[in-house]
Amino acid sequence: MPQDMLREMWLGLKRFWGLRWLVKGPILVGVAGLIVVLLFALRAGGLSEADEHYNRGVGLGAEGRYEEAIAEYDKVIELEPEFPDAHNNRGIAYAIIGQYEKAIADFDKAIESDPEDAARYANRANARRHLGDFDLALADAEKALELDPALASGYVSRANIYVDSGQHEKAVTDFDKAIELDRREVEAYYGRGLAHLALGEYEAAVADFDSAIELDHTDPDAYNNRGLAYLNLGEYERAISDFDTVLQLEPRVTPNIHAIAYQNRGNAHGYLEEYDEAIADLDKAIDWDPANPAAYGLRGLAYSKFGDSVRAIADLEKALSLYSDPSAKARIQQLIDEISPQR
Repeated sequence: MPQDMLREMWLGLKRFWGLRWLVKGPILVGVAGLIVVLLFALRAGGLSEADEHYNRGVGLGAEGRYEEAIAEYDKVIELEPEFPDAHNNRGIAYAIIGQYEKAIADFDKAIESDPEDAARYANRANARRHLGDFDLALADAEKALELDPALASGYVSRANIYVDSGQHEKAVTDFDKAIELDRREVEAYYGRGLAHLALGEYEAAVADFDSAIELDHTDPDAYNNRGLAYLNLGEYERAISDFDTVLQLEPRVTPNIHAIAYQNRGNAHGYLEEYDEAIADLDKAIDWDPANPAAYGLRGLAYSKFGDSVRAIADLEKALSLYSDPSAKARIQQLIDEISPQR
């Protein structure tokens, strides 16, 4: 197959699979600051046994030890069933580890105890969003903003619902408002970057991820998504640099962020026609997730560059078997048909 056609195929993969490697925002986008400042506020003075467990839960949550924090809040609630902050904090911890139904039950209890606390509605909105309950999530976010129109995290919460439901222009408007209210609202910059990515506004996405990284330089997801924006801008060396950084950082919100970074970096190497490096990275991505069709598709294309049509077709057929989306299957089949004459 002529090299220019293969190059076009590689570029086609970018257009087709680009957002596949986009990492979405944290579990409770927009409440990170509140967790520390408001929701995880320590109780002091005349501490009861429940207060002591509560404070231990706060400390464990701040350290990212969420299961242990939940155990402490369990003890608080056993001692004092009507302890709204403990329910709220336990709900946050449950949401962070992906137990959204339990999180919502705790937020329900916290709201029942104090129905005028806007942040608790924002928290429940985020948990409902992750379950795909967009109507209920939107109602909660709007209730939070009704109670406190100056709550930056409330706008972030609603904006992320808009992102997940494909209303990216509305999302940008809400993120703008959140940033207007709080210039240090890191999740607003991060979320707006995601919205700009989805809209194909890659320069704007880079600018937002720059701001997010300036505020939090240890978040691997932000580097990954900025790398993805660079990838779409054709700035492959910068993309690779960001994916390198991801691999040097500890995962936080996205447990498989290293696998994603290997896949993205392999893709960038492919654009630079560095196929050995691309295959090495895609090998690692597949080791992390043997059921990832995009990694097989990219590796198959890289093998085709070497004229190794046997391995290329094997990988592409594996990708074909793993994809469920009809358009993805059609694209992979096209690649197989184009490469097959080389065998």
